Amino acid sequence: MDKLEENKKIIFSLKNDVDGFGSIVLARLAFERDVDYYLVNNKSELETKIRRMIDDSSIYLYDQIFITGMPLLSPSYDLVSNCPYLSEHLRVFDHHQSTINANLNNLNFTDVKVNDNGHITCSSELFYNYLLENGYLERSKALDDFVELTRLEETWEWKNAGELGIKAHELDALLKSLALPTEYISFICNKIKEDKLDYELKTIEEDIIKDPSYDRVVKVVRSSVDKDRLLLKIANSIAS
Repeated sequence: MDKLEENKKIIFSLKNDVDGFGSIVLARLAFERDVDYYLVNNKSELETKIRRMIDDSSIYLYDQIFITGMPLLSPSYDLVSNCPYLSEHLRVFDHHQSTINANLNNLNFTDVKVNDNGHITCSSELFYNYLLENGYLERSKALDDFVELTRLEETWEWKNAGELGIKAHELDALLKSLALPTEYISFICNKIKEDKLDYELKTIEEDIIKDPSYDRVVKVVRSSVDKDRLLLKIANSIAS
């Protein structure tokens, strides 16, 4: 994470999670380099990090704090609700029923929905809607496609979404096959900026259709002769 500076944004999301990375991609596109991100393994690790930042006051160096895909647990939940600055500048985007069951969704800084517009939602979609509504992003087909593919994968609806579902699963396979999270973030951001997003990997599509299980998709991507050549083929497919 970059050195903290005033008037910056920070986003907390899950590691190794296509929905978590989706939110970071959206934040980078909306705020460019004026956003830090912190990847955590679970909500307990998030709670520890937030508490530490509140205790050492480093969290107040940010003018916007976003949490996606996880609830803010107590006591941080109560600390934020009782702090005028944090309750105004921090926002949680989550789509889990467990967050609602735990009553961690009933304050003004929480945006927790399991369903939205008649379908099961995800944190990237909730965050995307927020960015659109507040003028941080302009809607585009590439952004819509990316968020929908992320939603299909996160909610497991990819299994019943036909060809679009295969593309959504390939998106997750791409994330898992890259060594560094920065590779995925940079790659997706660049493709979206070009407004051309099509994750149909034609060279391996036949194998994936035969066995679209998660392990098989990752194995196919990782077993490619040359990962750089695979990325080039993906880029060519997107640009076509």
